[in-house]
Amino acid sequence: MDRRSATVLGIIFIGLFLALFAFVGLAFMAIDGGNESRGSFSRKKGGPAIGVIEINGAISKVDKLLAELRKFSADDNIKALVVRIDSPGGAVGPSQELYSELRDIAEKKAIPVVCSMGSVAASGGYYIAAGCQKIFANPGTLTGSIGVISQFPYLGDIANKLDFQMLTFKSGANKDIGNSFRKMTPEETALMQAMLDQVHEQFISDVAKGRNLEVEAVRPWADGRVLTGEEALKHKLIDEIGGLNAAIRYAAEQAELGDDPKLRYPAEEKPFDVLQFMSQGGEAMARGVVKGLTQTTTSTGSTAMIPAPAYLMTLPMGEVPNE
Repeated sequence: MDRRSATVLGIIFIGLFLALFAFVGLAFMAIDGGNESRGSFSRKKGGPAIGVIEINGAISKVDKLLAELRKFSADDNIKALVVRIDSPGGAVGPSQELYSELRDIAEKKAIPVVCSMGSVAASGGYYIAAGCQKIFANPGTLTGSIGVISQFPYLGDIANKLDFQMLTFKSGANKDIGNSFRKMTPEETALMQAMLDQVHEQFISDVAKGRNLEVEAVRPWADGRVLTGEEALKHKLIDEIGGLNAAIRYAAEQAELGDDPKLRYPAEEKPFDVLQFMSQGGEAMARGVVKGLTQTTTSTGSTAMIPAPAYLMTLPMGEVPNE
């Protein structure tokens, strides 16, 4: 087989591969879309189960989490809910929304709502946990941090050194409160502090309500300090020391689901990764083309090597194996 024939075969091979690529891609998307959830012990649909919600990272946008909670709440097969929290906190409003939603589910759906704390569930993370009926934490989990903070950088001195000015136009006396290029007035400082104090009281009140404690029993530990899980247990801010499995076992026991309950996670949005698939497929295709262009078969079936074009040899595909 001469080189021209090998080239023609290579082009045919590429065409066949692209057709196969399109077919496999469509099949992959169809199969992937059929998975019910990524963490279920069972792939079978339906049947009594424990819903598991994961809250990770900074708390800001929670629309998706709220939708997942409401979907579980509307599902008659969800007999208990476990909320796994691994978060240092975040925005106040979203934390309050999740707190309220968890309390509503426990009350209206009348199912066990259990929290499992990971490495950290502090500030807004603890706020959400307080909405659960039962809280599990590891001995070294960092939690608590019942407090509110707001910070504004002051760049006025730097701006003066650089001869830089910020011109501000406003229609309300306090519209530019926190402007980084000027210091706050005493009136503005008092206004900000009053707002933070108000939110702090909301935090303390909700924790007391969620933990069935008096407000004054929470207040000594609500100065922003971080507590370990062991310390939080002493102050009744959590219920038990234990990890995720302990929380699941407790939820299963309360819901009478047995020793090996089915877990249901929200369906994972896992779009088909075209770039990754093309990269992997392209590499395999290129290897095949290089092999086809660099080999010629004699009439006796033995293989002889011919030099590959220089541009093919520079591709980062590894060494082409000899047969």
